[in-house]
Amino acid sequence: MAEGFLPISTNYLLLPKLHARRCVIPTGRLHIAKSAKKRSKKYNFSINQAFSAVVGGCHAQHGISWLYPKIVAAFFQLFRKGATGTPARVHDDSSGEDAISVVRLYSMEVWNASSGQLVAGELGYTVGSIYTSLTGFSAEDGAGSVQLATLGSLLQHLGVTMWDLGMVMDYKERLGAIEMPRPEFVAHVHRVRVSHSTLLLHLNDFPATDDRPNCKDIITAGSTTTSTSHTQEQSLAAKNLHPRTSSTVIDIPSEEKVVHKTRKGEKRRKGTSK
Repeated sequence: MAEGFLPISTNYLLLPKLHARRCVIPTGRLHIAKSAKKRSKKYNFSINQAFSAVVGGCHAQHGISWLYPKIVAAFFQLFRKGATGTPARVHDDSSGEDAISVVRLYSMEVWNASSGQLVAGELGYTVGSIYTSLTGFSAEDGAGSVQLATLGSLLQHLGVTMWDLGMVMDYKERLGAIEMPRPEFVAHVHRVRVSHSTLLLHLNDFPATDDRPNCKDIITAGSTTTSTSHTQEQSLAAKNLHPRTSSTVIDIPSEEKVVHKTRKGEKRRKGTSK
């Protein structure tokens, strides 16, 4: 993961995948449809509250596909590390020496604000200032589009320099994605995987009940971030990448609780994503 490979699996084997051309959204290119903005006030967003339910939603919509029990268990071990993340020893191109990159795995959730039901979500991870989407689901018309719009807006707001979406699909291009050749993608991973390893995804900038801010508030904040940043470097420099921490207990259905460190303060999705 810290080298740019996507982890997928068969029932028996872990298969690192590295596309010839990667589908990515660099900072400032996110496009949010008016329909998603309009629907967004009906939904709330959370991080790391329902890992197992998100996996169940992916299985319900897509079948097992590549998300077999063994790789789910591996993802859960990464997830349990919370903001501490999982260290990986890599070569740092800037210093020419070995260094530590940190991989953090997240569960992203969208809830119907009226019913309180989980209606969309995805699993993804960060390496430096890159966020990679692994797989997701939508169980309610329009909820998947809102989830993508909200997540993309949050990533921009927090200073993520690139949203990695894996293989090219039409709905990703409508979000503003472009194709990046493998050598360029790997070079960007190497450039940010150590120097930006303190970047954490959180919702502490948004008022919320039960740590679930309204999706519209996040989309609005992301739009403001986009309009005030001129380049990826300027946007990143404006962000605080050395957060203060406080402990938050996350409920994981049928599994042990995990303590995460956080900063204080449509159309239905197609395929399994990669």
